[in-house]
Amino acid sequence: MEIVNYGFGHVTIDGKDYDKDLVIRSDGSVVRRKKKLSRGGAGHTPLSNREMKEYLGGEAPSKFIVGTGKYGALPVKDGVRRITEKRGIELICEKTEMAIDTYLDLLSRGERVAALFHLTC
Repeated sequence: MEIVNYGFGHVTIDGKDYDKDLVIRSDGSVVRRKKKLSRGGAGHTPLSNREMKEYLGGEAPSKFIVGTGKYGALPVKDGVRRITEKRGIELICEKTEMAIDTYLDLLSRGERVAALFHLTC
């Protein structure tokens, strides 16, 4: 997998440009993050328990990387940490630029890994 050109609000994965938050499942498929809009019109939609359960469907990864945005602003609910811990999945939360590097490094080592990348703040 090739992930290049990450910048505020965009990334290119295997030659395809993305401008919305995305999830890379453990099978390598890339899907748009299905999130509800945050209330009040401002802020970020936290990564929720329900959303995380959907991303962990099928064969679970050994690690799940969350790219929290350029400035690390994406909140991750405590329940997400409990879900991954209960399933024996290591949860790694980093700013998106670092999370992409971590994801690619783990993938190159043959790890079964999935990721969510928040592309803006």
